[in-house]
Formats: sequence, C-alpha cells, structure tokens
Amino acid sequence: MPRNSEASQKKIMEVAVKIFARKGFDGARVDEIAREAKVNKALIYYYFKSKSLILEEIFRIFNDESSKLIISFFQDQAELEDSEWLITFFDAFMTFLEERKDILKIMITESLKSNENEPPIFGFMNLIFQQDIEKYIQSMKKRGFHMSDDKEQMMVTEFFTDIIPILTYVVFKDKWSRLFGVDKERLKSMFFEAYSSTHLAYHLGQKPK
Repeated sequence: MPRNSEASQKKIMEVAVKIFARKGFDGARVDEIAREAKVNKALIYYYFKSKSLILEEIFRIFNDESSKLIISFFQDQAELEDSEWLITFFDAFMTFLEERKDILKIMITESLKSNENEPPIFGFMNLIFQQDIEKYIQSMKKRGFHMSDDKEQMMVTEFFTDIIPILTYVVFKDKWSRLFGVDKERLKSMFFEAYSSTHLAYHLGQKPK
C-alpha cells in the first residue's frame, strides 16, 4: 500500500467534495479530481475503485461523525441544564453542518434524483436513529420533551420538521443573507426562533406560535 495512505485518501475526498458540489456528481470527472488533488489517477482507483465509491465513503464518514456528535451530547453534556444544553447542542450541530455545507449540497442533490437507490439523506437519517435510539428517546423524555412511542411517527416528525429544515437552512443561508440583506448572525437567530416555535414546541407539548 502507498505511503501516507490515510492522508492521500483524505485529500482525494476533500477535492472530490468541492468538485461534486461545484459540478454535480454526474458532471465531475476522476481526471479532474486527480489533477486538483495532485495525485495520479491510478492512485484514486487504487483506493476507491470507482467515482461512486468515493461518494459513498464521503457520506459514510459524514454520517458517522454526525451520529457521534449527537450521541456525545446525550452522554458528555448530560449535566447541562435543559435550556443551556439545547442552545449548546444547536450551536455545535450547526457549526458541524456549516463546515460540511458542500457535502449537504451533494447529499440533497443526489437525494432528488429519480432512481431506485436509497436517497443519501435517508441514509443519514437512518444512521442517526439506529444509534442507541432507545437511549435517545429516554434522554429526551428526561428533559421534558414529548417523544412519540411510535417509531414511525417519531421518524416522520424528526425528518420533516427537524432534519430537512436544518439542512436547507445551512445550504441556503448564505444566498438568503446576500439576496435579502440580512446579517448572518441575525438570520441564525431568526431561524432558531422559528425552529423553537415549531419543532421544539412540538417536543415540549406547546402550541406553535
């Protein structure tokens, strides 16, 4: 195996993310990835075998890091008071996603394709909920959050009123800020207010404002 294998693979994936986000997965070429990553094209195929496997690995790492972050907040940050915990988690998760905005763009675009493959965004959701789902539910209930005992209902709620709004906010916030002239920090505050009065209101058993 070539030396610095891990560093080379990381570099290839970082460049691939930029190109996939810029040109779309279908429009990207392995030749271009190799040129911008300054590696031999053969090395890319040595590691990944195909362009599709590069994307799969990008999503796998993203999903793994996402689930670890979420679980850590139910374990390492458990001592925080409810309001402090909520704000700390929201800020940490938003920062995590904003640093991976290009991956979100790719994920959303690929999920909208008309094919028989599982949309990557569903894979993101499934991985999160497969990680100690009962522990997640019980932790939320202890903090006074209403959580449906019906897993199917819970997944629908979390996907359409939590995951989708957050991902689309991260992807579109810069364009919104530029087009409508809204300061980014103010926009973030406004989004959190809207998120709190809808999704969080549901979990706290409150009527949406």
